[in-house]
Amino acid sequence: MSSRLCFLLAHLFSVLYICRGQPINCPFEPLPTTLNSIAYLGFNGETHLQGEYFVNFSTYSQYIPFTVASLSAFRVYVAPHEVDVDIWLFNSTGAVARSSLAIGTEEVIQTKLAAGSYSLRFSYFGFSTEGYSVDDCDTIQMELAIVPVSLLQQRTLSLPCTGELLPSPNIVMQSHYNYNSDADGRFYNVLSSYSGGPVRWVTSYNFTTNATGGASFWSLEAILGFDFVSGGSLGLLLVQNTNNAAPDLNCVASGTCSGAEGRILNEKVLRAVLMPNTAYSLWLYDFVAEKDPSLSPCTGFTLKLHLDLANLPQSFTTCTAPSVPASLIPGQFDDPAGVLHYFDTPVVQLSQSRVPVTINISSPSFFKVYVSSPRLDIDIRLVNSAGQTIGYSYKFGTEETMAKYLQPDSYVMTLIYFGNYAPVFCETFTLEVAISPAPPT
Repeated sequence: MSSRLCFLLAHLFSVLYICRGQPINCPFEPLPTTLNSIAYLGFNGETHLQGEYFVNFSTYSQYIPFTVASLSAFRVYVAPHEVDVDIWLFNSTGAVARSSLAIGTEEVIQTKLAAGSYSLRFSYFGFSTEGYSVDDCDTIQMELAIVPVSLLQQRTLSLPCTGELLPSPNIVMQSHYNYNSDADGRFYNVLSSYSGGPVRWVTSYNFTTNATGGASFWSLEAILGFDFVSGGSLGLLLVQNTNNAAPDLNCVASGTCSGAEGRILNEKVLRAVLMPNTAYSLWLYDFVAEKDPSLSPCTGFTLKLHLDLANLPQSFTTCTAPSVPASLIPGQFDDPAGVLHYFDTPVVQLSQSRVPVTINISSPSFFKVYVSSPRLDIDIRLVNSAGQTIGYSYKFGTEETMAKYLQPDSYVMTLIYFGNYAPVFCETFTLEVAISPAPPT
């Protein structure tokens, strides 16, 4: 039974119907079981699909076989996920033709395929060892395109690639700012020929936020449009502008910048909440290591910007969730002497990337902390009064836990908001801390 038919039947009948491990209450279409059907390559040797697809992480891997009848351009993209999703491309002999094995960032394979049979493998790594809780309706965001090279080159030959042309938005910090390069009626493009390294930092759009009207934050949405199979190497990166130097793409994994993700067909979208009175640079870049310049002499693109002043600053009057306590001392919550049990869902403090909590221990004690957030990667570090790190939990994309035996001292537990962090208004997370005196020896 095909994945699409199974998906349809599961929603036609009001019974618990499972398709490849998919429950009836999961509204997402599963990954295709093949690309050779008439719905994909079977019609004319070309296909382009994009969306949020149900996946069964507990299977560890899934395969999509397909056959191309002529030399074809192939590109597949998987958005970053809490689970490390790796992608492999195998040829008809079972040999690895291409792979993408990044950790914590997007996965991309771009190549040309000779006529023949292939298999695309999705491998799910890390959820079983890092404590990721498999859900009945887990999904991944994927875009995939296959186009015969002869057909693609016929299309790109008509492009006016006579010279590179870049948009020049005049970003004004007003309550609502919008820019759409399509309104200019010009063909903005980046030339394909480049030999200066794997990444070309094409240009940056620099601006400084203010605190107009007393609002605390700004929201930014930047949308980059392109032809996915020939121009998907283009991207956007937002960094705080300290020296106007070109950034490093590793900043996405380290949490010091925000990158655009492929969430819409032929588009990448970057959404972020911006601090007031802060300088930013929005960089347009071309990841030329993931690009085949023979497919097109240039890459045409569009750029849309939406910048809005936040109407409400996050404060105790607009967000009723509690803040992370500044200190935790045994006995302060009507617990017995030397004992503390704190459990709550405090708010993520938008103005801070690190939140310190002072913990004073007066006798040898057992200490345990648990942190869980459905969206953010929140790490934990524990430091004693001498500034020495005595404990930490730096897992990626899952719950954080730490258990320690502590001597009397004053400690600082720091919560660190890590990763591609775009703040959400009044967002909360789970925090549990327990302290109990150790029995006398």
